Amino acid sequence: MTKEDTSLGETMKKIFVILLIQMLLTSPALALYSSATTENNSKTTHDSLEVDWWPMFCHDEAHTGNTSSPVPPINHTRWNHTVNDFIESSPSIVDGKAYVTTCNWWQGHIHCLDLYTGAFVWNYSISDQLFSSPAVWNGRLYVGSLNGRVLCVNASTGHQIWNVLLDTDIMIQSSPVLYAGRIYISCTNEYPATNRSKLYCLHSENGSVAWSNNTRNARDISPAVVDGKVYGAGVDNLLTCFDALTGDVVWQSTEQITSSHPVVVNNNVFGASDTSVYCVHNGTTVWEFPLETGFLVASSVVVGSGRLIVGALNPLASVPGVIYCLNSETGQQYWSYSSETNGEYNAKPTIAMNRLFISEDTGVGPARRARLCCFDIFTGDLVSAHYVNNDSTNYVYGTLSIADGLLVLGSSESDSASVWGGIYCYGEVTITEPNLTITKISGGKGLTIEIENSGTANATRVTGALVITGGLFIHQGTYVFPETIPAGTKVDVVVPLFGIGLGFLKPVPQISVNVTCAEHSTDTALQQFKIFLSRVKIVGDDSFLVPW
Repeated sequence: MTKEDTSLGETMKKIFVILLIQMLLTSPALALYSSATTENNSKTTHDSLEVDWWPMFCHDEAHTGNTSSPVPPINHTRWNHTVNDFIESSPSIVDGKAYVTTCNWWQGHIHCLDLYTGAFVWNYSISDQLFSSPAVWNGRLYVGSLNGRVLCVNASTGHQIWNVLLDTDIMIQSSPVLYAGRIYISCTNEYPATNRSKLYCLHSENGSVAWSNNTRNARDISPAVVDGKVYGAGVDNLLTCFDALTGDVVWQSTEQITSSHPVVVNNNVFGASDTSVYCVHNGTTVWEFPLETGFLVASSVVVGSGRLIVGALNPLASVPGVIYCLNSETGQQYWSYSSETNGEYNAKPTIAMNRLFISEDTGVGPARRARLCCFDIFTGDLVSAHYVNNDSTNYVYGTLSIADGLLVLGSSESDSASVWGGIYCYGEVTITEPNLTITKISGGKGLTIEIENSGTANATRVTGALVITGGLFIHQGTYVFPETIPAGTKVDVVVPLFGIGLGFLKPVPQISVNVTCAEHSTDTALQQFKIFLSRVKIVGDDSFLVPW
């Protein structure tokens, strides 16, 4: 044996002693983990924080019915979804999900659908009817039931969080409003001789009652909440302002609020009696607009761009319904529109980018049809119209909810044999989303993981997880996944390795890699490799030969 052979042998012994010591101090399998992410198929067109969502009845706490969303083309049906119950509520839209409540005699449901595809997400059932529209806030959904309950469920899963019975002798058809961690909702038993109407304030965390106010003989009007004040129907249906913290009456108007929920804009409260609409400021009437003789207020009030708009009907079937547009500051009429189909406007209107959206109730009996209409709010011109479903009897009572350039509505439909509901989405949206793929895992000095984003949007808040198994001993150095992977680009994540894994005594090492992002694109890859010290060879890759 030569001197050089002796020296080489001593060197190899030192290496294996070092490896043996490190193997005793280190786990033979390496598991690296980043924050967990739940798989989700929902798609958004852009950052959820940038979208003006529609989280509750009439959009917001003030019931403005206004949105900054792009105007949806109502002649383009993006999707429709049929349910077994009729629908008289208004959809809520939050974080790419549409939430709709339904009822079928004594059975109610909350349906959660993907906004962009109409795909089913979850369903919640209750042995009660749900005329109330849901309110979605801070990951929770709140709604009232006809038999006097208020429910809270997880908005992502549909699992019940709490269920509170307010009273056994009341009915809830109004919709909850969320404000400063509290829920505001009205109820009535609708029997004037023993009327027990109340306005409730509940703690959103657990449904406990913060306060209630007896609003004797008041109708079931959904309240509005702005700047610490609650506006709704008080005793004898008079428009009343309550303190949001205590429930005490701040002022009471002489105007009755019976045909529309209150709308609050710039400290002015807009409402409607059976035959007129009005504006009230601090309890004093600023102006009042009486409808034409024989007409009744049919829709709720919507206010935007200095206009107040309301729909009216005439009980005489031969007289078409009318839409009135007034100056919201003075009450003077700008224009009116008489239905060209002899229809009625008894749904809840919406304003988006100076366009008015309202459902027109046309026909009678089996010929009854809902006609979706879009008007220019400045001129009163009919811009477009579209029948919701020409193949069945149907009507729409709820709000036409709009978010992210899409309009969602719920309709009640029937034929001679059955009753059901339809959920419809209108508009055209170009869905942009990332698409992450682990395209290659290569060897060399450590492992290099190549990740490609072949999608049309940036992948943000990228996280990765990897697990290495097999081999006698493997130790990794520091590596970093990028925070963002721009659309149409590739990135490399280099994982330094040191150890031995040749397939002797222990199985050939294997790496499992998972990568995901905030937009829910994810991919996983497996790869076997061999390693000696810091040199890595991918199994099956003959182009990379390491002189072991």
